[in-house]
Amino acid sequence: MQKVLENWINPVYLTEKKQQQMQEQFAKNKPFSHVIFEEFLLPDKALEIRKTLMTLPFAEKDADLFFFAQTEDLLQTNESLIRGFLNMLQSEELQILMMTITGKKLVPSIDAFGAVYPPTGYLLPHDDMLEGRSIAYVYNLAQGFTKKDGGALELFSTKNHVPQVIVKSYPPEWNAFVIFEVSPDSFHQVSEVNTNNPRLSIAGWFHGK
Repeated sequence: MQKVLENWINPVYLTEKKQQQMQEQFAKNKPFSHVIFEEFLLPDKALEIRKTLMTLPFAEKDADLFFFAQTEDLLQTNESLIRGFLNMLQSEELQILMMTITGKKLVPSIDAFGAVYPPTGYLLPHDDMLEGRSIAYVYNLAQGFTKKDGGALELFSTKNHVPQVIVKSYPPEWNAFVIFEVSPDSFHQVSEVNTNNPRLSIAGWFHGK
């Protein structure tokens, strides 16, 4: 597993002990299965990806349900560093790691886009359900966020597949990689950003069989 991943991710996640801990956390976390890889990438890789992502064009997305800006499909980018990161996410080694932790059967295919939330940016509750999506991911590249700055990933409890109350709220932590199961009950949102500091991320989905 380590030949591809050791050039990218924190070596702690290559250990059997840590993978077992993550597997247990993913299964037990509420309101639906999720887990966070803190300090996910090697520090120099994280900084380089942030710097590169900020040079790409972003198109504003503004509707009742959301206000943020998004890149085009990152799988089509010519930026070699971004392509290397996405190739790592699609690698057999990373797929095995994800399947070990989530118990899901995945295929070597993902979606990926960059997103930046400006001041007052937000994303209202939704479940991400679309055919082929199995595990959602958010790779946080925002720096210096605190709870009062908003921009948190918030997870909802549900009743009859309708969101009820926020159970978990995670401020965007630098270099954290969040994954969660996509299901009719995986309602989540991004709370309104209350700072001039941009909330930057790469997000998408691992596809399942």
